[in-house]
Amino acid sequence: MIMLFIVAVLLFPTLMFIREEMHANKFFHILYTASSIWLAITLYLSVLLILVLILKLFGLIIPHSYALCCAIVAIILISGYINFTTPAIREFKIELSGKSGQGHSLRIVAASDIHLGYGINKARLEKYVSLINSQNPDLILISGDLVDSSVEPLYESKMEEELRQLKAKYGIYMVPGNHEYISGIEKCGEFIRHTPIVMLRDSVITIGGKVNIAGRDDRSNRNRKTVRELLTAADSTLPVIILDHQPADKEVEDAVKQKATLALYGHTHKGQIWPFSLLTRAIYTHNYGYRKIGKTHIYVSSGLGLWGPPLRIGSRSEIAVIDFTLRN
Repeated sequence: MIMLFIVAVLLFPTLMFIREEMHANKFFHILYTASSIWLAITLYLSVLLILVLILKLFGLIIPHSYALCCAIVAIILISGYINFTTPAIREFKIELSGKSGQGHSLRIVAASDIHLGYGINKARLEKYVSLINSQNPDLILISGDLVDSSVEPLYESKMEEELRQLKAKYGIYMVPGNHEYISGIEKCGEFIRHTPIVMLRDSVITIGGKVNIAGRDDRSNRNRKTVRELLTAADSTLPVIILDHQPADKEVEDAVKQKATLALYGHTHKGQIWPFSLLTRAIYTHNYGYRKIGKTHIYVSSGLGLWGPPLRIGSRSEIAVIDFTLRN
């Protein structure tokens, strides 16, 4: 029994190691998801049982402690699944003084880390598309990791059909994340060309004469442009939105130095499952959420989809709705 338990615990890291070679195997993905859930069960059950032992050392005996711990773990997992399946809508307002032209407003829906594949399938994508469209966006921005580990399941289930239902007056733009590189950046680019989404890789585009979108390639490309190099192509009379995937401290600092108006990131998932949130908080100063530094508004999303188990414990799936107003 102990050996079976150990094998079950070691199964997830083993499958994760060979994941890219087995991504097209549906049975493998089911086993991968089940093992990741089992790892979460093991983690939280172990923590609770250790707590019970500590209390016992101090003379506090809890009747039916194992059954109670199992019930608590079940509640944690159920709440984690609900946090994943019921995305939050984070709303922000940004007002600026204009340099030229007439005043205008722009409603932006920002999403990241959708991770389309066998885990986030076409049925769930349909819900995401409906959620995004219900916000009546003028502009949709995706901060990387639209694809999980392969474009094959996207083609198999014709997910481009759902992505074509996204509606925004000024279009839909994304930048690559590390998972686009894991999936094959050229293959991802080819798939995205079958959708209304435009992938920006170290390029700048002006939207309706209102705002610059500066899309950065992912850090996986070690030769990508710096923020300063990228913004030389931007219209200096218009606000600048930087779309990037990984909120590394230096990259955020550079966005602030270049006085970008808004910088959007993803990647961290806010840790997705505690205690990994402690790890992402240690790695990234801007681990999650909104803040303003100088003239730059910064938002790091926890992501809409997820990676690994279909759980969010200590985080929640989300999109951001940003009402961007330029006043003269």
